[in-house]
This record gives sequence, C-alpha cells and structure tokens, in this order.
Amino acid sequence: MSTSFDPNDVLARLSEATDFVRGRSSLAPRLAVVAGSGLGALGDLVEDSVRIPYAEIPHMPAPKVEGHSGELVLGYLEGLPIAVLSGRVHAYEGHPLQDVVFGVRLAARLGAKRFLLTNAAGGIHRWLEPGSLCRIVDHINLTGVNALVGPNIDALGPRFPDMTFGYGAELGELVQSAAAEAGVSMFCGVYAGVSGPSYETP
Repeated sequence: MSTSFDPNDVLARLSEATDFVRGRSSLAPRLAVVAGSGLGALGDLVEDSVRIPYAEIPHMPAPKVEGHSGELVLGYLEGLPIAVLSGRVHAYEGHPLQDVVFGVRLAARLGAKRFLLTNAAGGIHRWLEPGSLCRIVDHINLTGVNALVGPNIDALGPRFPDMTFGYGAELGELVQSAAAEAGVSMFCGVYAGVSGPSYETP
C-alpha cells in the first residue's frame, strides 16, 4: 500500500472539509463517536442534530460496507456536544490510509478531544461469543501499515505519538461502569488489528 502523499494536500483537503461542515453547523463537539457496523442508529439519539451525508462533504470518503450509512451527525447527547461518524471506510476496501483516517481527523479539527471508537470484530478468547462487548485497553497493530508512515504532518500531531495512555482509562472505566449498572457484561481485552476482511475465530 502506497505511503506517498503530499502533506500540504492532506491539510488543504481537511481545511476544505472543515470549512464546509462549519458552514452547516457551528457546534464544536467535545466527543466524537465512530459508530461501527450495526451502530448507525446511534445518530438517531442525537438531539438538535445536523446530519450531513459524507457524499456532500468535500473529500470525505463514503463507505461501501453494509451497515455503514455514511453520514456525520452533529448535535447533543445528554447535553454533551457530540459528533457521530456513522460509518467509515476501511483499508481492506482499497482506500489509501490518509482516507481511512480522514473522518477522525475531521472530527478533531471540528473540536473533538476525545473519541469513542466502536467496531465489530472477531474474538479469539474462549469466553467471547457473538455479540459480546469488549472494552479495548490496548492494541497491537498487525496490519503491516500505519497512517503515520510517510511525511509527518506536524499540524496533525507528533512524529512519534506517545501511546502509553492511548486508550484513556477514565472514559473506558466510565463505559464499563455504565454497562455494569445496566446489567450488561463487558470484557476487557487487547485488540489485535489485522488487515481483513475477516472475522477471526478461536
């Protein structure tokens, strides 16, 4: 997979997309949620929402995978300013990595400082069954690719980001305690990222 790209072009595309979205909504989200497979309805819970199809946002790649609707929802959830990325593109579809991370970078440019990432994945632990919830506490990248390979874009972050606290314990513990209060079992685990497309089996 090519890692050749022009940092100035990446920033220009992000700026154009950011300006477009800000022209539709002045909301600065404090939290961004990437709603993975089967969670697109999360956007329906957002109040006072502005919904923008990805196809309307300049340079925003549109998902083709079933269960990914492809829209940005801005509004409030329980009073919290939020951005919901309903659907995303995947490297296994053939998208360049700069496109794969475009939505997350856009949400950050709009103001999001915290992210709640969700996805559907196969589990290899014998306790996990289809439908199990798992809080990711760390990850191992086995894909062989990384969106940070290539020229560093200083405006988007450091060359070597510190991953010591890549998965914020505070937000993770809040999610886990909310699940416990609702009587929902939630496991903790380390996510092994593989290129796919596949659901892993034990």
